[in-house]
Amino acid sequence: MRLKNKETMLKRWKYNSPKFEFNNKTHSTWWGHVWFAYDLVSNMKPKCIVELGTHYGVSFLSICQAIKDGEVACELHAVDTWEGDSQARVGYEEKDVVYNGLKKEIDLNFGDLKINLHRKKFDEALLEFKDSSIDVLHIDGFHSYEAVKHDFESWLPKVKDGGVILFHDIHEYKEGFGVHILWKELKQKYNTIEFDHYHGLGVLFKNNNFDELLQYEDIWRNYYKILSEKNDANIKLENLNEINIKLKNLENIVCVLTEENNSIKSSKFWKLRGIYMRIKHWIIFIFFNPKKFVKRYLNF
Repeated sequence: MRLKNKETMLKRWKYNSPKFEFNNKTHSTWWGHVWFAYDLVSNMKPKCIVELGTHYGVSFLSICQAIKDGEVACELHAVDTWEGDSQARVGYEEKDVVYNGLKKEIDLNFGDLKINLHRKKFDEALLEFKDSSIDVLHIDGFHSYEAVKHDFESWLPKVKDGGVILFHDIHEYKEGFGVHILWKELKQKYNTIEFDHYHGLGVLFKNNNFDELLQYEDIWRNYYKILSEKNDANIKLENLNEINIKLKNLENIVCVLTEENNSIKSSKFWKLRGIYMRIKHWIIFIFFNPKKFVKRYLNF
């Protein structure tokens, strides 16, 4: 089912309840959008997906999950240097730690998929793709206005008519982040849908009239936001349960140590130790203070 067959897709749009096999503790500001990405891919059944800026890989792995579960014949490409930048340095302190972590997740859970990790800059990878060859493009690289605009304009010809382009952080307004500026410009030229939770996700449809799709925006914005909030609540509950388990384990350890301590104190060894420590104290006192000892205790 291709996006250009929009009416068919809308009538058959399936809402899934996926079980993500990769580590749900993986750090990412993308967790709030994994359910929409999964549903989008599972309904589109694309042949080629490219992600620009993968980092820990939560967005990429959620897409991999949809491809795996739906048994879709699709090539998946992740483009990243995995060296970090001024906007994403967490996890880059040690060389290759982020890249190796992602590769481990892929080998463990998605080893049978056609996955290509392009460890290079976006412009370098551009030459490896033909024009009109990409069904879904996810742009999540450096977030300055100039950088994201360059990424969009240089990769746009690679996307098929009827393809989809995703932009993360369209509602991130920190200094140096300019995706929201570009997004306002693109909304004037293309049909789009946007999500405002988890820093915002923009969905742009290339060169097709998706008027029918736009009526779903409010429904989807609420639906996928609720899924995000539910997941946050589950994670907090899971973390709370983990904390309670750790506390219980600590309490058990304290009980064991207390019992051992009481047992030791009531033993003959401990009593003899007490006598030894008192004798030792007096010997040291007499040795270093003989005059004081004689005067105080012998009345001389």
